[in-house]
Amino acid sequence: MTVPTVTGGDADAACATLQGDGLVCTPEAVEDRDRTENQVFEQEPPAGSRVEAGSEVTVRFAIRGATVVPALAGLDPASADAAVRAAGLEPSAEERSGAPGGAPLQTVLDDQSPAADAAAKIGDTVSYAYWVDYAPIPFDPAWVLNKAQADACTEVTANGFLTCQVFIGDPAPTQDVVDIVYAVDPPTAGPYDPFTPVSATVYGPYQPKTTTIPTFGGIGCTEVEAWNQANGPQGFSLVCNPVAAPTDVPRPYDSVMGQNPPPGTVVTEGTPQQVDLSVYRPATRVVNVWTRGQEPAQTLRGPEEGPPLDPGAWAIGSSMTLFAGPEPGSGPVFCWTLTGTGGAVRHYCGLQTPPNYSSSPGWLVSYGGAPVGYAYGTNPGWTVGHWTCLLVRTRTNGTQYPIGMYFSGDPDCGPPDTPSSDRYEVREEFWTIA
Repeated sequence: MTVPTVTGGDADAACATLQGDGLVCTPEAVEDRDRTENQVFEQEPPAGSRVEAGSEVTVRFAIRGATVVPALAGLDPASADAAVRAAGLEPSAEERSGAPGGAPLQTVLDDQSPAADAAAKIGDTVSYAYWVDYAPIPFDPAWVLNKAQADACTEVTANGFLTCQVFIGDPAPTQDVVDIVYAVDPPTAGPYDPFTPVSATVYGPYQPKTTTIPTFGGIGCTEVEAWNQANGPQGFSLVCNPVAAPTDVPRPYDSVMGQNPPPGTVVTEGTPQQVDLSVYRPATRVVNVWTRGQEPAQTLRGPEEGPPLDPGAWAIGSSMTLFAGPEPGSGPVFCWTLTGTGGAVRHYCGLQTPPNYSSSPGWLVSYGGAPVGYAYGTNPGWTVGHWTCLLVRTRTNGTQYPIGMYFSGDPDCGPPDTPSSDRYEVREEFWTIA
C-alpha cells in the first residue's frame, strides 16, 4: 500500500489519517520555535512509499518548550525587549501618550501580559506598555512676571510643573525692582508638558547712576539751579551753599570764584551733594545817618559812634549798608565838622577833605571811618547811587563856606529852602547795597 501525505497538518490529524489507512502512527515531538506549534513538518517513510499494511509511520511535529515570563515593570524598553527574548518569548511594546504629571517616561508599566512569572511556551508574545510623553497642562507667564524672587515658582509648581528655576539677570534699573521677575521662559501661555523647564529671571542689585559736577560760574547759585533742573529727572541733586569770599579784584557781586568739591567730582543718583560756591561778597558796614532838627545837615557815622557833638539836638535818622573792602576807589570816609559862633555845626563827609576849608580854623575831623568799599568811587553795577549835597554860603567878601550837608538819591540837589546866597553843590557820589 502507499503511504499518504500527512505533513503540513497537525499531529493528531496526521495520525488519524495513517490509522485510517491501516498504518501505525508513531508521533515524535521536536522542539522548534520557528515552526507552528503541533504542525507535522516531516514523516518517515515519506509520502508515496510502498509499505505493508500495519507498517509504522513516524510523524515528526513541532512543539515549543515551556518558559517563564520575566518581570518587566520599571525597565526601559530596550532592557524589557532583551529580557523577553532571553526567555524565548516575543516582545510586543505599546507606546502610550499623555502620562500624568510625575509618571516616569520610557519605563515599562506594571500591566504586562502575561504577568510576570507566568508559565509560557517558547515563542509566545509578551505585551507591555510605557509612557512616551505627558499630558499637557496649562501655563500662564503671569504666574511669574513681576513676582518677588521668593514667590516666582509658587504658582508654577502648584499647577503641576516639575521644574522651575530662578536666575539673576540684569542690574535693576531702579531700587524698587531688585529681585523682581522681569522675564519668563516659556514666554507665552501653554499648555506644556509638566516636565517643561520653567525659568524666571529677576533683576539683580541696583547700580545707581553717576555723573560728575561741572565747573560753575555766573552769579550765585544760578548755574547750580539750572543744573538741578536739567539733571533732577535722572535723580541727581546738588545743594548750593554760597560762601562769601572777598577778593582784591573787583567783580560783580555774588559772582562765583571757586567751588568745593571741585569739577569732575562724582555725584551718585539719589544722594544730594552739597556744593560750596565761593562767591564775591565783600564785607559790609552799616553806618547811621544822624539829623539835627529840621536842618539838612547829616553825617555818616558808624553804629558804635554816638551822635555828633551836642547829643541832645541830634537823632538817628536812617541807616545805610556800605561795602567795605580793598576794592579800587574805596578809602577812609572822613566826616569834618565846624563849630561856629552860637554853636552852629557844619558837616562834610567824604573821601576828600572839604575843599578850601580843611585848613580853615575850626574844622576838625570828627570821624575817620575804616575803608568803605564803593562808599565812593565807580559804580560796581549792582548798587544804589547816592550823592552828597553840600550847602554852600557866600560871604559878602566873596568867600564861601559850607553850612550843611545831606545825602540825596538825585544828582540834582535842588535849591535851598530860603532864598539867599546859599546854594547846593553836588559832591561825590557814593553807593549802598541795592
